[in-house]
Amino acid sequence: MKKLKLQELSKHYLAIRGSKNDAIITSDKSKTILSWNKGAENLFGYSEDEILGKPISIIIPIHLRKYHDEGMENVINGNEPRVMGNALEVTGLHKSGNEFPIELTLGHYIENGEIFF
Repeated sequence: MKKLKLQELSKHYLAIRGSKNDAIITSDKSKTILSWNKGAENLFGYSEDEILGKPISIIIPIHLRKYHDEGMENVINGNEPRVMGNALEVTGLHKSGNEFPIELTLGHYIENGEIFF
């Protein structure tokens, strides 16, 4: 029975990840991009092949990277910032170099002792 639930969750995740409207990005604690969906491709301009394995900072304007890094460190150290689960209006960085406003919701999970964002 448990395996069936995991399969259902996997199908659910794949359906959400396939969204062309919402960008869904996963990175690890070393700030490496592990997953990238069509919504992220449409928003930031990078294809999945171009971006996987790159640092998450590639889509964060330079003047905001310090705040992003501090937030990730807080989560890694067990201090969940108030921003987790709340929508924030921030600035993203497109492949073209142009900055643009985005609404961002952050979350994290732990799997096999590893933390993912």
